[in-house]
Amino acid sequence: MLKTVNSLVERALILVAWPMFSLYIVAIFTQVVARNYLQIPITWLDEIARMLFLWTIMLGSAVAVRRRVHYDIEIFPPRFVRINIALKFVAHTVTLAVILVMLVYGWQYTDMSMFNESEALEVPWAYTYVSMPIAAAAMLSFWIENLIDDLRSLQQTPAEA
Repeated sequence: MLKTVNSLVERALILVAWPMFSLYIVAIFTQVVARNYLQIPITWLDEIARMLFLWTIMLGSAVAVRRRVHYDIEIFPPRFVRINIALKFVAHTVTLAVILVMLVYGWQYTDMSMFNESEALEVPWAYTYVSMPIAAAAMLSFWIENLIDDLRSLQQTPAEA
């Protein structure tokens, strides 16, 4: 059930993130051309690019948690099964801490920025910063799925010789 829900959430995040990323590239390209070749600074494009960038980064990092594609360093060779399993659960604990910080403080930051408007677009920055708690909520769900998978694989792992 959780895998099914997380698959839908992942698809939704990707469905939203790709167009945002594409628009981000277009905004940056347009801004460079306008500023450097046409000598016309378009200030609102700066803000749009920043907003799109933050949303893209947050949604993409949530998908990366599900796919387990963040940096992973092997300290011990694979033959040290128990040590590697222990380190994996240390990583799970650290990941959970980061997710909870993003969730709690991301929401507080979003709430604080509700009445802080962007200069050119005059929209609350909260619309951008809400990407952090949204992504953290998705990350938490993905983290739970990964933890369950690792606990299941732990049950199937043979003891060290």
